[in-house]
Amino acid sequence: MTFVGITLLALGVIAILAPIASTYVATIVIGVLLIAGGIVRLFHGLDERHRHAVGWLIVSSILYVGAGAAVLWAPLIGTLSLTLVVGTLFVVGAVSKAIRSYQFRGTGASGWLLFDAIVSGGLGLLLLAGLPATAFWALGVIVGVDLIMGGIAVLGATSLSKSVHTP
Repeated sequence: MTFVGITLLALGVIAILAPIASTYVATIVIGVLLIAGGIVRLFHGLDERHRHAVGWLIVSSILYVGAGAAVLWAPLIGTLSLTLVVGTLFVVGAVSKAIRSYQFRGTGASGWLLFDAIVSGGLGLLLLAGLPATAFWALGVIVGVDLIMGGIAVLGATSLSKSVHTP
């Protein structure tokens, strides 16, 4: 597990140091995943063609494949679109987190939820306000940060499990 944690950390640093390349790779991977998901949905729809409303499953599978093909055909536009979606997702998620913070007022969790909402909203607004320039580096940096956080989590869990098993 230590190797996995260190590898994730190293990949995260590489992604952050080469944000344009890692953004391009992330866009291509997302395009491939959309196509693969669409194909799986299509086979499921064809396998279950006797069920009610299977037509919508087949339509959605065609949309998945089409979206993936569009991303692969024009990765720059795909990157712009993905950055717009991620920025919007962060802003909408921030509103949801702020509402949850209000619902949990009076508890220790409300402050953390509000902090999370502010950070998510700020990141989303930065992504959206900086378009189209943010599209070239943002996804790569986000992937890099996620890899680093995953590496830290794995290393932390590994060290905890070692301390628990040590007599």
